[in-house]
Amino acid sequence: MLYEEGKLKLDDPVSKYIPEFKGLKVVADPDAEEIMQVPAKREMSVRDLLRHTSGLTYGIFGNTAVDKLYRKSIELLPKRLKRPPMNPRRCSTRKVQSANTQ
Repeated sequence: MLYEEGKLKLDDPVSKYIPEFKGLKVVADPDAEEIMQVPAKREMSVRDLLRHTSGLTYGIFGNTAVDKLYRKSIELLPKRLKRPPMNPRRCSTRKVQSANTQ
């Protein structure tokens, strides 16, 4: 809906909507044992996020230094932030279908 209304452009930098994403650094060599950060060649775009080509990691698909650091940082989160934000059992199919048809 935001795209159709012209409020969100696919090639906009993510930092336009989430300022904390401005000036992110990237890992120089993802296969290196030590993490060395360098400035990104360009800002991450909304399109990158939607195509899953932003470079963000989930920390579960690999064993690079970045993946390890990500997993370690998740362990440091308070327990209330680790749980899923929504209980699927509380969402009825009927509510989801009616929300999608409006």
